[in-house]
Parts: sequence; structure tokens; C-alpha cells
Amino acid sequence: MFILACENDDDQIAPEIPCSTNCKYLYLGHINEKHNAVDRRIEQVDLSKYDQIWLGGDICSETTKEESTVDYVDSLFHLSSKNTHWSVGNHDVRNGNTEWITARTGRDLYYSEHKDGLTFLVLNTVYYNSDDCPGLEVQTAFIQSVCDTISASSHLIVLMHNVVWGYLEGVGDAAEFANANASWIPFVCSPPTPFNLAVYPELVEVQQRGVQVICIAGDMGQVRTTYEFTSNEGVTFIGSGITSDRPYNEQWPTHGKRDSVLILNHDLVDRNLTWDFIDIDDI
Repeated sequence: MFILACENDDDQIAPEIPCSTNCKYLYLGHINEKHNAVDRRIEQVDLSKYDQIWLGGDICSETTKEESTVDYVDSLFHLSSKNTHWSVGNHDVRNGNTEWITARTGRDLYYSEHKDGLTFLVLNTVYYNSDDCPGLEVQTAFIQSVCDTISASSHLIVLMHNVVWGYLEGVGDAAEFANANASWIPFVCSPPTPFNLAVYPELVEVQQRGVQVICIAGDMGQVRTTYEFTSNEGVTFIGSGITSDRPYNEQWPTHGKRDSVLILNHDLVDRNLTWDFIDIDDI
């Protein structure tokens, strides 16, 4: 699969050709630089080198304020491609107009897909008030149904924006590595039940059936740009995000330091998935 940075008379989107034996995936989280633009370094990346693009949310700081911004994001990442996945962040949807996103992706804000031995579970973890809880509860039922039916996949990849796993044993204070500690977000409404109690047990059951579970969140970059943790039950949690060089970000400890992004390598023959955090200038 080839994804080019823009679509005009001189550019084209190549057919979604599967990689042969080794695939390379690029994960990008918290990449906003302006209200209507991604980090300029991301704009310059040759995305055709990657077989899939996984977006961790907060693509622009006001992604749905103007429809032209969603068109711009689409031109960069070819949102309707089955090789592009986007877990929306609060900056992506806080202006509403989420239909602009779903019209271009052809998917809901949460969904599941299967490709090359991987099952993807893309979540919408944005929560503002109690009115959002019923929708999250429906999503939780969907998560359970997906986890109940996984059998042949080598991995379950759970993509989300917010870091919701901070209440798990051994994680520590998520505020020390994530842009925001969202562990309190309820995935069941009554009584309010967070991720560690409402969703994590489902993931553990999948892990115990021999399917490696990897959760990746993009709400990173301001406190730390990278994060990795494996629970006692073997579920892996990864965080990756960048901090653009703009005045607002001068308050964060990562400002002025090297940014990195997450690159994953997938061996389809051995059904093995590995990853590294790579300097953003080296991708």
C-alpha cells in the first residue's frame, strides 16, 4: 500500500497491495502544530514507505472546526484506505462535526477490522461529560463481542487516544508520562466503571488464548514522547506522541528535545510483531 502526502494531478494513490512477508507500520500520535495543520516534519515524511498508517489522535488542534481541515488530513493520510486507522482525540472531535470524519473514513469512530493476521480494535476514548457515557457503554459491549470472537489472529491491536490504563497494577501515575491521565473515564455507566475493570479483563482473556494484545495510545508528547509497559498478565501498553515546536508547548519538559515516533515491523511468516521508537528526523 502506498500513501502519498497529497492528491492532485501530479500525485496518485497506488492500489492497496498487501506487503509480501514483512510489513512496516507507522504510528503517529498528538501531531498537531496548528489548528488546521499537522507538524511540518510529518508533512515532509514519505508515507509510501509504510504499509499502514496508524493515527493516535489530535491530528490538528481543531480538526473538525472547518471541513477543509478534514480534507487536508484526508489528503495526507488517505483516510478511506483499509491501511489507515485513526483513533480520534479530543482535539479532533471537540468542535463536533464528526460526520466529516466518518464520511471520509467510511467507518464509525470505533470499529474492528482484520488484516494480515492482525485484529484491529479502534476505540473512541473521548469523554467530556455524563452524556457521553451511554455511547462508551455501547462501545464496551462491542469490545466484548470482538474479544469473544477472536480465534485465528496472532495479535489484537487496540488503538486509542487517551491513556486509560493508569489504574492497572504497576503502571504508576499516568500523569507522569501521558498528556492527561484518563484512567477515570467510565466504560460502564452505572456504577461508573473504568477501563481496568470494564475492558481489561476482556483483553486478558484474549491474551490467555494465545493472542498477543497490544494497546497503543497517542496522547503523549508533552511529558514524555515514549512509553512501554507489560502487565503481569502479558498485555503490552505503548504510548507514542510528539510535541510540535510552537509557543504553547514551551511549558512542557519535552519542548526543545528530540521527538520520536513509533515504527512497527510485522513478519507475516513468523507472525511476529516488533517495534522501535525512532527519531522523527529518521523516518
